[in-house]
Amino acid sequence: MVHDIVGRGGRCLIPAFALGRAQELLLILDEYWDAHPELYDIPVYYASSLAKKCMAVYQTFVSGMNSRIQKQIAVSNPFVFKHVSNLKGMEHFEDSGPCVVLASPGMLQNGLSRELFEKWCTDAKNGCIIAGYCVEGTLAKVCVVVSLIIRAPGCVVLCALVN
Repeated sequence: MVHDIVGRGGRCLIPAFALGRAQELLLILDEYWDAHPELYDIPVYYASSLAKKCMAVYQTFVSGMNSRIQKQIAVSNPFVFKHVSNLKGMEHFEDSGPCVVLASPGMLQNGLSRELFEKWCTDAKNGCIIAGYCVEGTLAKVCVVVSLIIRAPGCVVLCALVN
């Protein structure tokens, strides 16, 4: 789905919790980008100060990870990404062209993930992938199960939901 979104020139938002899920998704994205040279010019960012702080722990304690990650560390640290950058803040973000942004919080209730969702959701080229658990009463849950129409501040958004 990510490839489809950026392939049509869209921006892909992946709201995620800052710990655990974010690092797993970033590993997957970095490996996928590595295997698809046609994506090298499309930036992938993670935008969470907590995820950034945790990344140092993940980079240091690889020995506590599964055997696949431990084998990979002999070649290079999998948490030192080739294709993923930390987005220090919106003032450092050039919001033009296709990109992938993994941002917290995962349920779109506030913060950068909500800000980007509201900014991008009206353009049909863009997409939002909900990759985790959603609590009732959150925008992420609405996106997943409730409605094809979401009322955001100042606009009504028609959504195409894909399972």
